[in-house]
Amino acid sequence: MGKWNSNYRTEYVYDIYRRTPVVKTYKWVKGGWEPSSIDSNFYDGKGKLIRTVKADYNGKAYVNSTQHSYSFDTKSRLTFDEVKTFTAGKWETISRYAYVYNAKGQLTDIKEQLYSLGSFNDASRIMFEYDATFTDIEETSILSSELQLFPNPFSELVNISLPKNASNQGFIISIFDLSGKLIISKPANTDNNQFDLSGLNSGIYLLRCSNGLEDYRKTIIKR
Repeated sequence: MGKWNSNYRTEYVYDIYRRTPVVKTYKWVKGGWEPSSIDSNFYDGKGKLIRTVKADYNGKAYVNSTQHSYSFDTKSRLTFDEVKTFTAGKWETISRYAYVYNAKGQLTDIKEQLYSLGSFNDASRIMFEYDATFTDIEETSILSSELQLFPNPFSELVNISLPKNASNQGFIISIFDLSGKLIISKPANTDNNQFDLSGLNSGIYLLRCSNGLEDYRKTIIKR
């Protein structure tokens, strides 16, 4: 018979707009919950996530560790994810991810660019090709302008925030590998949907949010 193994617990703090400005993570240590990290999320006037700051707990206090700053184009597509680390009392830029789209709005390139001597330089590149049957984003979907996914690329956790009426429309969130194998699937929650994908190998995966009539698909990257 299986036994439940509690390792981590996540708590979400919501504002009046049902956004999550604070996400706290705890770990189970010697029979009790202890702080692990805290993520502070910052939004622009339109409710778009523009920055995430992570602080790790060192046993006495939370200490800044990493920061992601997100930039978007006029079509609300992610264009840059700039990464900073907190070193010697200040934030230092170390890298960024640049996202390139084709005329159909499909993601075609993700470039990892390392920061050195005042400029970003290409370090690695992931390219995407689509067949005639693939639809990356359904523009008529209620999710197209309101769904938020962060961080992407990710290391362990992926957070997905849906518009308020998504769960009422019967949406299911699923994640597949590139062979089409289903990894995880669950009903959409309008507040926040968090997937722990720390056990996956580094690579490219497909996130799909669908209710059988409307369909949203997006590629996600595991570092």
